[in-house]
Amino acid sequence: MAKKNYQVACIALIIVLVLEMVNYKRRLPLLIAAAVLIAVTAIHGEVISYYEHLSGYRLKGMPLIMNVTMGLQGDPYQTEGRCCGWVDGYNEVEFKRAGYDPAAASAVGMRDFKERVSFFIQNPVFARDFFNKKLISTWCDPTFQSVWSGPTQEWGAQPAKTAFLRSLYGGGSVYRALELFEDCMIIFLYSVCAAGVALQLPRLMKKAPGGVSAPEHMDRLNSVMLYFVLYYLGGFSFHMISETKSQYVYVYVLCLIPAAAAVLSRSRESESL
Repeated sequence: MAKKNYQVACIALIIVLVLEMVNYKRRLPLLIAAAVLIAVTAIHGEVISYYEHLSGYRLKGMPLIMNVTMGLQGDPYQTEGRCCGWVDGYNEVEFKRAGYDPAAASAVGMRDFKERVSFFIQNPVFARDFFNKKLISTWCDPTFQSVWSGPTQEWGAQPAKTAFLRSLYGGGSVYRALELFEDCMIIFLYSVCAAGVALQLPRLMKKAPGGVSAPEHMDRLNSVMLYFVLYYLGGFSFHMISETKSQYVYVYVLCLIPAAAAVLSRSRESESL
C-alpha cells in the first residue's frame, strides 16, 4: 500500500465507507475509513524511514510528475519499440540531470507536462490516436504481458526446454489457445461489470430501509460492486494519465471478478423475488 498506484484501493475503500456511514447512519464505517487513512500514511512513512535507516541517507524521492509526464510520451504511429505511455527512461534521465534534486526535477517535469498537454490540444487527432493506442496496449492485452515477460524467443532470454513452453512462449498453438481463453474472460468481466453498473447505478446510493435484512443484504452487494468498480476506474484513470504497462494493471482487472460475482448474485436475487 506504500506505492501511489495501490493507494487507489484505499481511496476507493474510503469512499465506500463514507457512503456506508451516510446510508446506514453509523459511525463505525467512518472510524474504519480514518483507520485506513492513518495506516496507509504510516506505512508509507515507515517504509521510507526503514530504507533511510539502512542506507544512512535521506531519501528525497522522484517527483510523481516525472512519471505522469513519461506517461504522455510516445508516438502512436511508430510500429516498433515501446507503446504510448510505456516506461522509456525519461524520469530517470531527467532526475539525474536535475542532480537528484526533487524540486528541480519537479519543475522540469511540470514544464514538459505542460508542453505535452499543449501539443495534444493543438493536435487533437494525434492525441486521440495516442490515448487510443495507450488504452489498447494497457487494458486489452488478455495475457497482461505475462507471456511477454517470460522466456520469449524474441528477446533471446532463457530458452524454453519443453515443447509446451516453446509453443507458449513462441506464439504456437498453446499461446493462441491461452490468448483466446483470456480474451473471452476479459470480455465477460468487462461486459458483466458494465451491465451491472448501468442497471444498478440508481440503487448504488440507495439508503437501506433499516431493519429489513434482504434489502440490506442487496445494498451490501452494491457496496461490494461499487468498491471494486471504483478501484478499477481509479486505476484506469491513473494509468491513462501516468506511466503504464499492461503488466501493471492486471490487479485492477482481477478485482472485477468479485464485482462480476456481485452483479450475478444480484441478478439471481432479483429473479427469485
